[in-house]
Amino acid sequence: MEKKRVTTAQQLIDFVHSSTPLTEDNYPVLAQLSGDPREHFIVGHSLRHLSESVGKMQAFIEAAEHGESLNKEKLKEKVVAASFSICKLCAVLGISGDELVAGVAGMAQKETDKENFLNETTRRIEFG
Repeated sequence: MEKKRVTTAQQLIDFVHSSTPLTEDNYPVLAQLSGDPREHFIVGHSLRHLSESVGKMQAFIEAAEHGESLNKEKLKEKVVAASFSICKLCAVLGISGDELVAGVAGMAQKETDKENFLNETTRRIEFG
């Protein structure tokens, strides 16, 4: 089978979503749900996968804090798994690739602006 070429955030979101359909065939409980309860199940399912990945990453770090060596390859695998879950959540919540990129970039910009403000304020206090 040929590998799908994915080059944009939207293509990645779409590919993840299409590769992991949440249907009544693979989740029979969906046959009993409609409207908000169905949507809650679908969002919750992706959130549980995300939480599982984050929990495993935390366990790796916890072990490292207690003297074990950090297996960065396993940590990277869980970062990818968490990113997969984020893409699935974007698809089911209707967050486009452009919205995801703009939102994350906006958060980074706020942090940069805050850091610049703190640095400037500290400089003013130190040097009058």
